[in-house]
Amino acid sequence: NLYNEDKKATIITQLIDQNNKTVITKETTLIIKTGKNTIKQEQISFSKPELSLPSPLPG
Repeated sequence: NLYNEDKKATIITQLIDQNNKTVITKETTLIIKTGKNTIKQEQISFSKPELSLPSPLPG
């Protein structure tokens, strides 16, 4: 039965610097359980380990 299965959606957000290098990839997974609450799982990965915090924007 298709209506009783959990639905899953994945949203991938990438922050790219001006040299077109991917700095941060954030992956958000939404799991919609039938008749229950939506579960949100987030995973944030940094391609450069020294970027553990966002640096202020120039200007």
